[in-house]
Amino acid sequence: MRQGDGTDGGGTWSHNRYGDEFAAVYDRWYPRDAAAEACAAAVAGAARGGSVLELGAGTGRIALLLAERCRRVVAVDNSPAMTEHLLARAPSNLWVALGHMVRDAPDGPFDAVLCSENTLFNLLGDGEQRLVFAAVAARLAPGGSFLVECSTPPGDEPATSTASEVRLGEVVDSIAAIDPARREVSGTFTVGGGSPMRWRLRWSGTEELDAWATEHGMRLAARWSSWSRARFDASGGRHVSTWVLDGA
Repeated sequence: MRQGDGTDGGGTWSHNRYGDEFAAVYDRWYPRDAAAEACAAAVAGAARGGSVLELGAGTGRIALLLAERCRRVVAVDNSPAMTEHLLARAPSNLWVALGHMVRDAPDGPFDAVLCSENTLFNLLGDGEQRLVFAAVAARLAPGGSFLVECSTPPGDEPATSTASEVRLGEVVDSIAAIDPARREVSGTFTVGGGSPMRWRLRWSGTEELDAWATEHGMRLAARWSSWSRARFDASGGRHVSTWVLDGA
């Protein structure tokens, strides 16, 4: 287990400190459940048990499961608090790097690269999401797979919404706002009257993602609505896409 010395360079999420604000609740809210197991199984299968790079690994919800299934796993995240949680639990075949998912991604080759749970959409700057595809293509082995889980663009949702729910015994108030002109959705979660935890995403459509993949020598191999490989429905709110690097 090693930690890289990269920094986020003022890039992904440094402006709203998503990772550090959510680190304390992330493992409770997003456990290693059946969906996480299905994700790890799909990625490990694509990698044939070889080497995997996870971009935006957080506290290791998926990375730890991948380490049980794959020869070598490298996890990159730009949040010191998130990576501290992961480092405390990482086995010897799981390397942890603190840094930006594009600028600080370690060299390959990797048999598979994973970017799950809307992590790709955490990149807000012009062209940053497209740069992920370039970085991944440069690090995949020929025939390697890039697996991405993202929301589909919002449809008829209201511009602003609020909600309150009891989540694992905690009262959680949430606010979300959609900005169609900027293609962004942002919001906050507040637990028990504490300080708001902020999040912000910039969405891209599947057509754009496919075009960026094609531009960098990858072809769409599969698209599902979930890691359990349910049939993709554009109105379903989520997609799991796999692109394969040509040259196998």
